[in-house]
Amino acid sequence: MTRPEDTLTLQAAPPPEPAYPTRTQRPGRGASSLRIAAGTAGASTLLGGCALLWPLLAPIFEHGRGNVAFGCIAVSPPVFLSEEDAAEIVRQELVAAGYEAVETGSSCTTFSVNRLKHKQTISGEDWEVLEGAVVTDRFDLCDRDASFTLEVVTNNDYERLVTEPGFTGFSGWGYDIRDLADHVALAAVAGTRSRYVGVFYAPTGPDDWNRDTGEAAVAEIEELLRAQVRDFVVWLHDNGG
Repeated sequence: MTRPEDTLTLQAAPPPEPAYPTRTQRPGRGASSLRIAAGTAGASTLLGGCALLWPLLAPIFEHGRGNVAFGCIAVSPPVFLSEEDAAEIVRQELVAAGYEAVETGSSCTTFSVNRLKHKQTISGEDWEVLEGAVVTDRFDLCDRDASFTLEVVTNNDYERLVTEPGFTGFSGWGYDIRDLADHVALAAVAGTRSRYVGVFYAPTGPDDWNRDTGEAAVAEIEELLRAQVRDFVVWLHDNGG
């Protein structure tokens, strides 16, 4: 699989504890379930002869699948979270963790991201960055006090950012929201002055052909997104946030 810009190296570890610390409790190293191998930073500032690298990009914490298919290969349609619902779930988890100043929507800054061409075939898939085809996006959440900006990648982002989605050679088409999140993350870290940047992806429901598309499936993907936010909170504490 070729991702748009595969610079994030993630490594799995044992699942995190169900409870996560508040801002007044600083966890020890190793609490996060996924880590970026080498910190990704967007700017360098000299302070007292030392180079401080900001912003710091959090790894994408993988909980749930982020790719779905339509057409003959899918018996039931996938379950999607709306952009508004996904952002609200993230906000709720941050407030519960003590980040009560988190804001959404128009309060946050914008960043620019190139559109992509995503071709999927029987033999594999390929992403192509479309130079000059730029979309301006607004961060979904931000906290000026804690100096972080956050983006939640959903199927709405896939529809806006990806041209020619679909499968070639057989009937059907699909969305790969998880891989798109990598591309958005690198654009986001280059487009903010916050100290920390986090990118989440909206899980797309249980991974089986006869998947439930009712309330149980919605509750499941909401919980998977909450788990991503909990991992981010631990990572934020680990890195001084």
